[in-house]
Amino acid sequence: MATKDKPKRWDANPARAIILADLESGNLSLFEDQMSAEQAFHQYYKDNGEVQAVGLKEFKIRLKAHRGQVQRRKQNGPPKPPPFPWKKSEAKCILMEDLYRGVLSLERNAKKPLGKWKSYYKALESDLTEENEAEKFNSFKERLEKRAMTAAQAWEMHYKHLPAFEEVKFDQFKRNLASHRKQLKDGKKRSMEEEEMWREDRKRFPPVSKKADGSPLWYCHPAKLLLRQDVAEGKHNTMKPEQLQQTKNEYRDFSLTEFRRHIYQENRRRRFINYLNDKRENRKTIHCCKAPVDANDETLTDRLEALGLGETSEEQMDVDGDDVIYVLKGEDTRKRQVNSETNPPNKTQKLK
Repeated sequence: MATKDKPKRWDANPARAIILADLESGNLSLFEDQMSAEQAFHQYYKDNGEVQAVGLKEFKIRLKAHRGQVQRRKQNGPPKPPPFPWKKSEAKCILMEDLYRGVLSLERNAKKPLGKWKSYYKALESDLTEENEAEKFNSFKERLEKRAMTAAQAWEMHYKHLPAFEEVKFDQFKRNLASHRKQLKDGKKRSMEEEEMWREDRKRFPPVSKKADGSPLWYCHPAKLLLRQDVAEGKHNTMKPEQLQQTKNEYRDFSLTEFRRHIYQENRRRRFINYLNDKRENRKTIHCCKAPVDANDETLTDRLEALGLGETSEEQMDVDGDDVIYVLKGEDTRKRQVNSETNPPNKTQKLK
């Protein structure tokens, strides 16, 4: 029994491309009153086998739909280009870095400073008391009036001239700046809350340096860093564990079995770090923002000067949280250097 051939899908039918091409070029009128579907089918396409194979009934339906499609396309103009890929761009890294380091303020204007103080900045003051609250607020208000900057001001003064922002439109810059400002403000506030919880936890459960049986813990013992240095120098390759243990008094606080295990552990750690470094070097695209560069660098000075904040005879202070940057005649130093060994983890130190 012969089977009927399945009709072709319209999007794969060559008649579709022919009709659309004629409508786009103007050879076939876009309006029914100028040329009806019957006239187009029997006169214009009478010698076209692909269109004739469709049949008049389906041709009328398809022609009406394509006429409306082409009319709308011409009314709307050419398609808009795709937006700039902001998520993994260098422009995002630059903007996040400037916001994090205080080059660009987290506030767009200085309106209603009392509301901003009560809703956010007051909670960031660690040494705030009832006696100095008025003084703290006046200082905050003065700094806010100096450093607050709208997206238009930042764009015109500096960012639109950077090569990384050549393909970025101002509307996209404005939206992303507002989003990143909110992101960092929320992160700073959350970080302060987590730090307070961390300190409270340390008070309740102070760190211990010994196990229940009185033997020392490895993670806080000086032997940990000494062994790390010896492994980096390759001493574990020329000595047996028992020989290496006898080279320093700190190693003798641990049993040979435990000391040997930490040698193997340090080896695994070094191999894993090498793997991460190789992976980072071979990465071709930017997947996350770079960590903030060191203070006193030329990049920071150039940013401040471009934004009108570098040349000043008075000391300026950023209003955005604990990591305060002092700017004096184009130079800057951090008020508080973050040390991962002595300070609790802070989420705002990582730009993701």
